[in-house]
Amino acid sequence: MRLLPAYYPIQDTVAQVLPFLSTSHRRQLSLWIAGVLEAQDGYETAVVLALQEATQAAGHAVAANTIRQDLRELFRDAGATDQWANRELELPRCFPALLAYVLTLLVPQELALAIDVTHFQDRVAAIAVSVVYRARAIPVAWAIRGAAARGRWLPQILALLALVRPVVPAGLRVLVLADEGLFSPTLVRTVQAYGWLPLVRGHLTTVVTLAASGRQCAAGTLVPGPGHAWVGRVVLFKTVAAQLRVTLLVVWGSDHEEAWVLVTSAAPRAVGVYWYRLRAWIECSFRDLKALGWQWERTQRRDCTRVAWHWLVLAFASIVALAAGTRAEEAERQGVPRAQVIRPPLPPPPQTGQRRVSTFTRGCAIAHRQLVHGRLQLTDWLLQEAWPEPPQTLHITYADEPSTPLPQ
Repeated sequence: MRLLPAYYPIQDTVAQVLPFLSTSHRRQLSLWIAGVLEAQDGYETAVVLALQEATQAAGHAVAANTIRQDLRELFRDAGATDQWANRELELPRCFPALLAYVLTLLVPQELALAIDVTHFQDRVAAIAVSVVYRARAIPVAWAIRGAAARGRWLPQILALLALVRPVVPAGLRVLVLADEGLFSPTLVRTVQAYGWLPLVRGHLTTVVTLAASGRQCAAGTLVPGPGHAWVGRVVLFKTVAAQLRVTLLVVWGSDHEEAWVLVTSAAPRAVGVYWYRLRAWIECSFRDLKALGWQWERTQRRDCTRVAWHWLVLAFASIVALAAGTRAEEAERQGVPRAQVIRPPLPPPPQTGQRRVSTFTRGCAIAHRQLVHGRLQLTDWLLQEAWPEPPQTLHITYADEPSTPLPQ
């Protein structure tokens, strides 16, 4: 199937971001991205129907089976083992290129990466490194394996971080967030060695040694209850090989069921006690990939490499949607038509808070409407919001100063 004129901006962008892919692969990837945006759905049948309707509207209808076969070429090995092996080698090259593309769109240059795992029934599991953004996240590197496969995720996490590291500018503030299931001294040390800031959740029962006094206690006992936070330097683990000298944050917000126990390499006063809220955004993005967005869970693919290539399609479509939604949100915030917001405003806006419509959903509708009218715009940008600040009612104790009594 030939690309419709409305899809040329997508093909041009894919060629610019992934120039090492073959011409046919870039065209097939562009067709997939256009179809996902047309259908607002990543399920193959929905994409085929949307593309068929688009060709009919353009005056040269293409049969559904022809479109389906063209789409499947992106995942087909054509019986050539060496060809598919080359395709497997190409995918890791896409990850740094994808992050570099996000960084060109991102204003200001400040990066928060979240690491998490999501499962699709009993078929596959995915470990994703994502740029968290406006209550959502953009996957920029991932590894897919069978859901029943055994083995730790840590080697794959370290490999993904190593792949994207070269495109991150030196001196850029980078925050790396992970939940307690992925906590590892090796992960903390690796992120720190890259010059980035780890912020990894630990366990309430973890025994720590306070650097200031040498006292040992369970981390969860450092705050008396909701509305309190404790920040200070501690030593984790007893054995020399595993020992970590880190900053510990124990944060129990008034709206939290229990306290967060967080580990970072940053100095106590250089880390925001509510930054960990950013990690939850990757879970919102998994819902966008699945039932609330691209319907990834409806795919019938089980081969891990083919699923990984499908994720590349969905990641590109997510970038387009989030950029379009960002511009629309800024227009609404400024009270002007979307067309009048030419460039991102600075400084970055504060946290928007609870949205009636997500940036992702808003952007999907805009991209779909532009494609229907044959004028998709890929000149938008990604505008960061300020990282979350704690409420003024949160009582924060820093271990380097005496605790102050609560106001009466």
